[in-house]
Amino acid sequence: MEEAAGAYANDPRGVRFDDRGRMTVSKIYLWYEEDFGGSSAAILAHLRRYADPALAARLQDRHRIDDYAYDWSLNDAAGAPARLSAARPATASR
Repeated sequence: MEEAAGAYANDPRGVRFDDRGRMTVSKIYLWYEEDFGGSSAAILAHLRRYADPALAARLQDRHRIDDYAYDWSLNDAAGAPARLSAARPATASR
């Protein structure tokens, strides 16, 4: 589990940054937020725990998650084009 958590957190499916520095995290973290501590702050703590040095540097001063998305093509055995579904932007209180 530890190895899988690190692999996912450090993969763009888990966390990615756009050209403006906005951070998008997998919707899996939102859907199972309670399993990761119940808040966006707890999700960030989880990500920091498993981050490789490059991701850790990007997460160091981060206090919020900008967006959540899920690549539904991961569930499509037929290989349909990727469809990213973005959830509502995270709020500072989450």
